[in-house]
Amino acid sequence: SAGGDPLHLFDELLASGPLFGAVVVDAQGLVHAGRFIEQTAVEADVIGAVVGGSVEEAARTVQHLHIGAWRGILLEAEHALLHLAPVSRDAVVVLAAQRNTPAGWLKRVGAQAAERAGRYLEAYE
Repeated sequence: SAGGDPLHLFDELLASGPLFGAVVVDAQGLVHAGRFIEQTAVEADVIGAVVGGSVEEAARTVQHLHIGAWRGILLEAEHALLHLAPVSRDAVVVLAAQRNTPAGWLKRVGAQAAERAGRYLEAYE
């Protein structure tokens, strides 16, 4: 819940399916909320550091293409799917899920996570 510990902001979503984790990351790579579940080799701050620079790049890219604001990026890797969705001008929510997770499900959960993260950032930043 938005009123609780930022570490547990997305626990309800993490319990609902094949997610490894969900974190809110700013453009500097700082993780503001969320976590990765314990049995994952991925560290939240590593994801933050890697993804942070991509936030501005994604926004700049869609701006140059004149295709509207970006709503999400789906990245397929050998062992996981990552979904990034904008939360504010300089923050995204990053979801990591099992490789066989349906893309549509991940996009829907990403939208829910972005809404939750937006409410969190408004309340605490």
